[in-house]
Amino acid sequence: MNYTEACLFREQNLSLIGTLDEKGFQIGELIMVPCDSDQRELFFQQYLVSYDAKEAIKQFVDAEVEVWAIDLNYLKRFGVIYYNKLT
Repeated sequence: MNYTEACLFREQNLSLIGTLDEKGFQIGELIMVPCDSDQRELFFQQYLVSYDAKEAIKQFVDAEVEVWAIDLNYLKRFGVIYYNKLT
């Protein structure tokens, strides 16, 4: 989806933040991530420094993106990104 569609989709699903699935995955944030793996790597290089997804995605607003639900607890405690791609 494009950036505008992803922004709307993210907003419509903000109620998922704080929910827990049966495996213990707790949604801490919904982020927009580039679909292209090279762009995604650049996105995460910036995101993992600042934890500011809105700032990190700015350079990819013309790219195809997807929305991920991420578990911030694991990310901040262990440095591991657990995510569910939302569709």
